Amino acid sequence: TQRTLRSESLPSKVPNYCQYCNLHLDPPLELQDHYKNDHAYCSSCNKVFKNDFGLHEYNRQKPKHAHLYCIMCRKLFCSLH
Repeated sequence: TQRTLRSESLPSKVPNYCQYCNLHLDPPLELQDHYKNDHAYCSSCNKVFKNDFGLHEYNRQKPKHAHLYCIMCRKLFCSLH
């Protein structure tokens, strides 16, 4: 697969575009892999954060995640059991 740089003038809503790296990735699954490997990414919400602290705060505060998130080890679990 090929990665190409995109112009800074493009809006952030361009499909398959990483605004943090200024990259256009194709096909769409490559963008998701890029998020998982190179950024702080919440796969259950499909959200990308600038850094690990942003993801940590999101998981800690988001009601959907708060009861499944361990603040000490910074891991999001699938269930309480």
